[in-house]
Amino acid sequence: MTDDFKILERSSETIGQFLRVDEQLPDLIDQLSQRPDANNGSQRYYVEPYKSICGSLMERNRFVPFPPELANQYKNVESASFMGILPEINRVWVTVDNVLYLWNYNKPEEPYVYDGISEVIVSVSLTAPKPGIFLESVRYLLVVATPVDISVLAVCADEGFETIRLSPTSYTLPSDNTTMVKIVGSQCGRIFMAGSDFNIYELEYSLSENPWSSVFGGEAVRKCRKVNHFTANWKLEHIVPPLLRPFLIKEDSFADLVVDNTRNIMYGISIRGCLNAFYLGVSGTKSTLFANAFDLFGETRAYLNNSPYAPEDLKRYFSEDLVANGFTVLNIFPTSQLESKRVHAVVVLVNGTRIYLSLQGTRGFFEPDLDYQHGPTGVSVVGIRAPPPSEAVTQAKAVQGNGSEQGYLPTFDSARKLNVTTAFYARGTCFLSLEKAQQPDELLTLFEDHIIRSSTAPVAPYPSLREGLSVESCAFAGHGFNGKVFDIKELTPNASDPDFSRLLSLFHHSLTPQDSLISERSHHRRGGLDMGEAAPAGASTWFSKPDPTKVLPPFSSIAPTDAILSPSLLSAVSGFELGNSMNGTVLSELSWQHMAASLFYTKRQFAVLVNDGIMIFSKLRPADLLRDSLLRVDQGQLFNRLFEAYGEKEAAKMCLGLLVGLPGDAGSNVFPESIVNGRPLSLDRNIVENVLNLLVSQLTKPSYRSMIAPIGIETDSRVVAARAASDFTKSTFHDALYSVAGRLLRPIWLRVVVEGGALAPYWTVGLVESVRRSVERLQMLVLQKYRAVIEADGKTRTRPDSIFFHEDGTVRSQTVLQSEKQLALQAKALDDESIRNLYMLLSRSSQLLSLIHIFLTAGRGGLPFNLSALNGFTFRSVAVVAKVQEQTKKCIGDLINKLIASRDLHLWEKVTRALSESCYHFFSLGDIYTVEATKLFEDVRVQSAEGQSSEKVNVLMQQCAEKFKMAAVYWNSPEYIVGDGAELKRACSWLVHLQEWGRRAIVGVCLTAAQNFASDPLRRGQQQVVEQRRWDLNIYHGGSVATEDVRRRCLLECYRCLAAAITSYGSSQALVGGGILDSSSTSLSLSLSPEKSGEHVQEMIENAVSHCQDGDFHRELYGSLLERRSEALLRVNSPFIEEFLRDRDPNLLYKYYMVGPQANRPPKFDKAAELMVTLAEETGERSIEERIDCLHRALESTKQVSTHLLSPLAAKTNARSADLFRANEARSRELADKIEVADYQKEIRDKLKRKFDTYDFHSTRNQYDEAQGERLQLLEQRIFELSNSLVDISTLFACCSDFFVWDFNLLLLYAARTNDAARINMFWRSFLYRLVPLDVDDDRIRRVLNDKRATLDVDQESQCCDAFGDYENWMQKLRHEVVELGKRLEADRNQTHFPLVVIVEELEDIVAALRLVRHDCFPLDYVSTMLRELKIAYGLLVEAYFQIWSTRGHDNFNADSLAGSISALLLNWISDAARQPDQQNDDKRFCIQAVRSQQMSTWLTHLRAHVGVAARHMGSDSRREISERTGRNLDKINEELRRLDMISSTEYSRR
Repeated sequence: MTDDFKILERSSETIGQFLRVDEQLPDLIDQLSQRPDANNGSQRYYVEPYKSICGSLMERNRFVPFPPELANQYKNVESASFMGILPEINRVWVTVDNVLYLWNYNKPEEPYVYDGISEVIVSVSLTAPKPGIFLESVRYLLVVATPVDISVLAVCADEGFETIRLSPTSYTLPSDNTTMVKIVGSQCGRIFMAGSDFNIYELEYSLSENPWSSVFGGEAVRKCRKVNHFTANWKLEHIVPPLLRPFLIKEDSFADLVVDNTRNIMYGISIRGCLNAFYLGVSGTKSTLFANAFDLFGETRAYLNNSPYAPEDLKRYFSEDLVANGFTVLNIFPTSQLESKRVHAVVVLVNGTRIYLSLQGTRGFFEPDLDYQHGPTGVSVVGIRAPPPSEAVTQAKAVQGNGSEQGYLPTFDSARKLNVTTAFYARGTCFLSLEKAQQPDELLTLFEDHIIRSSTAPVAPYPSLREGLSVESCAFAGHGFNGKVFDIKELTPNASDPDFSRLLSLFHHSLTPQDSLISERSHHRRGGLDMGEAAPAGASTWFSKPDPTKVLPPFSSIAPTDAILSPSLLSAVSGFELGNSMNGTVLSELSWQHMAASLFYTKRQFAVLVNDGIMIFSKLRPADLLRDSLLRVDQGQLFNRLFEAYGEKEAAKMCLGLLVGLPGDAGSNVFPESIVNGRPLSLDRNIVENVLNLLVSQLTKPSYRSMIAPIGIETDSRVVAARAASDFTKSTFHDALYSVAGRLLRPIWLRVVVEGGALAPYWTVGLVESVRRSVERLQMLVLQKYRAVIEADGKTRTRPDSIFFHEDGTVRSQTVLQSEKQLALQAKALDDESIRNLYMLLSRSSQLLSLIHIFLTAGRGGLPFNLSALNGFTFRSVAVVAKVQEQTKKCIGDLINKLIASRDLHLWEKVTRALSESCYHFFSLGDIYTVEATKLFEDVRVQSAEGQSSEKVNVLMQQCAEKFKMAAVYWNSPEYIVGDGAELKRACSWLVHLQEWGRRAIVGVCLTAAQNFASDPLRRGQQQVVEQRRWDLNIYHGGSVATEDVRRRCLLECYRCLAAAITSYGSSQALVGGGILDSSSTSLSLSLSPEKSGEHVQEMIENAVSHCQDGDFHRELYGSLLERRSEALLRVNSPFIEEFLRDRDPNLLYKYYMVGPQANRPPKFDKAAELMVTLAEETGERSIEERIDCLHRALESTKQVSTHLLSPLAAKTNARSADLFRANEARSRELADKIEVADYQKEIRDKLKRKFDTYDFHSTRNQYDEAQGERLQLLEQRIFELSNSLVDISTLFACCSDFFVWDFNLLLLYAARTNDAARINMFWRSFLYRLVPLDVDDDRIRRVLNDKRATLDVDQESQCCDAFGDYENWMQKLRHEVVELGKRLEADRNQTHFPLVVIVEELEDIVAALRLVRHDCFPLDYVSTMLRELKIAYGLLVEAYFQIWSTRGHDNFNADSLAGSISALLLNWISDAARQPDQQNDDKRFCIQAVRSQQMSTWLTHLRAHVGVAARHMGSDSRREISERTGRNLDKINEELRRLDMISSTEYSRR
């Protein structure tokens, strides 16, 4: 699925490309440095085609004569009269001797007269007041100079300067016999004066506290003084005596004094080119002289000599008499940053020559933002422009005939040189008033030429400086005065409008970086300059109180360079930072005319003051000419002429601009008063249709260029192509649309929307509306012409590279060699698609502007809302970047929440309606539902707190829950689902508090939202209510879900949210706020008992499980329940539960099977048993203890199955219950055996682990040899295996054999019912002799024991290490081990695995050896009593002993010991039988049988015979003692036999 935000980003990249194309205009210094080129008309002047098209680009609007009173006073001058224009206050000032007249030329009436000056006025200037000194009602200061003094007057006026009043101030000082020939003011309020003594003065005024006011009282002291800035700089004329100056120094005087308020530079220049320049500092409060007596003409001469392209006539005349040839300075004009970054001033000479100056900085050219600390370091000449030749001037003012199409080279002829009396230069337009003797002056205008002058490509990308010219007479019909020009100024009809000033500055500071450098946040550098300290302040009638915190920001290029803004306007337009000159861009008039200023008058106006009135001229733009051509009868011819002159591309842009109302004042004879109520002049609808048809039909269509490289053609008509593609070119109309759109959006495109949690200060309603209207008009224009393409919604898109290759690299010939028609259709489809994408971008931008307008309106109403989520994001980012969409929605949400909290329903409805109608990309129907739900929730909370009826509150709860479910239909983007503050999670946190309606709504909301991300498109779209086009809806929702991963992530998040809401229900929950929902409301009471909470949770579970059959949901729900409410899972009836629990918690699944009746389902004991067996046997990290537990539970479940099968109900319902019972019993026995072996495994593991723990790995492991190390590693591996898995009995047996665990070998043989006597005997002997020490002192015994061990496996590691003679410990251990093992082997009834003969024989041998060493140890019945602990019958023991006796003989080393043991055994047997009252006792019964059968007599006979033999061959003391003890036992046996015989006879007689 296409991601619509990626489409927007691609469109924005195209916009950026066209913005950069507009910015490719070369700087003025680059144009001056290029060589003249006749092919493209470089460096020439042109009269045509302007004259043939419109006569002149300078349109004479009107002439306003002086009012009669002023004209009469002007005729009656006694001493002197001067005049000038003050465009800042819409006034002309005229002095008649000592009287000052201020005349409003916009409303010709009687002038304002000020006669408070006593001397003849020689100079007047307007300046801004210093901050913190005057009251805000003082708009400007007027400085008036006489030969005697200088006075400062306060200018008070209304907003539009319709009425004005001058008030004197206390700032007056004497001139000290120096006439101030020129006065200028800076934007920061400083006043500079050029004296007749060639010095530059400053009138310093301030307001400071009176040091005696604390004692005597009094007002602040107003200080005023005159400062000479040349005091420390000597000049030759200052030290030469006055009588010698005419002979030594050439006559010179001040020509001009001007302040560049953009760069804070002050220039003072003399008529002979002596230039002095001061840097005023960042804040405009310093005075640093960096160019002292700069020789302008000398530097110009050097520049001409070094320039290869300088005209030869200029070189020649500059080496001659300069004054005679008119090379004297008339004026100096700072250049605007709108025109150039490196040319900083233009000097106009009397002969019309222009010299271009550049300030030097530490890194070359002066950059105000890089060199602000130290300022410029010097001045250099970077260009010179000769005036147009007299032929061009003559042709321009001729009534008939056309000028040369080839233009005129700039030349200088001393015989026909121009005589310029007044000059003006601003933004590439230069006015020169040419003096004509006894005739009105002529006004020569030079302006930038944008006409295409060559059909061939120029040598350079852009031609060097090329200008058009026109000549106007200063005579006006009906007025017979001289028409002599006194002053020329550019008028600023919008200077008092902060919105226009902002727009102008924003349009200029809009340098577009490369796409790779454009980030989501602003790339513009922020200003961080030191503003300096504010001027001192005081208080008086005309003065304000001190405000030390008020600092004047640096002036920006928002007006003509010689204009001074009033403090109120300056604070309105410069209370924000647009960045610095680094992001300023130089744009041509072709771009400026499409600035989105349809609400303003943007045509440049100039006022020319003559001695009988003022003439107002307008400079026509190319768009003005084009609009006039559309209204003329010969429309087609003139229209085609303009297309030819400006080129198809630029003419198409101008046509589109006119169609969208730009410029709003296009056409001739359109004045500022024509732009009223935001209604610019519009074209007739028929004209619009004609222009559209003309553009679409005549402009260049989309085209293609095939790039197919066939290698060869085979017989089957296949073309083998190394590359097959086509290069497609967009139509001219397409490029024009993108270019105009870029120009409309330029001032705001890369601007930060929000700073510090509020809208950036340059956003105003006027600015937003001005741009938005133009964007909407262009959007409607595109829709009008491409409606079918746009409404097709991009469902069928043709790819230009849709060529399908076979695996062998070949393609079908009909695919590669496409017909021209197919390629043309592809080109058209690509063109249409790109235009459709532009429409999307325009729609998005228009709605974003509407949203900003709503923010502004709400903020202006005092509503506190937070926009910090958008901090630092640019307009472009908010419009086209998908992830910023969520941030925007947060801001809207905060606004809505504040509206709800304010309880102003009217404002709430107004804002939400405006958002849904004009900002539906950001706030749509789904948001309306959400807001309504929020309001209803607030009503529930309030009415619950007020104790309203439960019925009414329940109705509100139900309505609120329904609104949330309706809103969830529109939650089909990640921003609504993913994140802690997402809409879905916030809604669930609220619905929890709405009782039963909320519980049902939580399930409905989450599953509805999840359905928006279902994998099935039909399911996904079945609930969508498309109120706009598909892409509109997708953009609103943060973009289409483009990938399966994102879709699935959102789907799972919906499920997680529902699962979390269910599991946490009933717990204390805070309201989650943000976005459309706010958390400021108090949570409703939700106090539930654990039982009630559990019931509600179970209800929600059943509701959710029944409505969603998606396994992903069930897994999420069960996982959440497992963590917090695991017991609830036991009552879930779902086909997914068993699989889930099997993977996540098998123990809980076992419970699930076993507690069936409690959950209204039959138990599943068989499955429970199967589960537990599987868990016990499956591989995995499960301990042996857990596996044994699983087997025990399996056995328990199996027994439950047996119990169930034995029930009467089972017998009735299942005929095979008996067979099933037998099978189940067999299964039980099998499980019991498995448990037995598993228990053995655990014991073996523990035993091996104890063996393993005896090693000291850190100290001794490295001492083992390789074989020992391998054995140790194998032991560690076996322990791990035995700890984590069930092993089969054979593996377990082998493990025991490997590590000499012989006791468990015997147990395993017994468990396996294996009757291998040889192995059993060997394991027993090995087991016994491991417990017998090796340390034996007696050689004979050592040999005997070693011989026995020779045939056995010896466990050296576990071999007993005690001394043989110290028998207490090891013999006790031996006894214990034998008894314990015998018990486990069931020795009393298992002679196979407890070989009694072998065990008795080996034990008796061990005891006999001990008796030989320690004759005083052990009773004769030691072994027999040990075995009697295992409940082995006396008869079996006796048989075993006599079997050993018969095989050993009487000469064995332990024959005496064995005889003694037998005697003791018989004595114990007979004694116990005699004492045993129970005749059914087996031992007693067998004893009596042995006596009666004479078997007992036989045994005693053998013993007596042995004793007799032993007595005759008595050896050691130990043998003697044993024999004696044996004899005594035999005597006792006889006594016991007699007793037993008596008892048995008595019992027999009784029977």
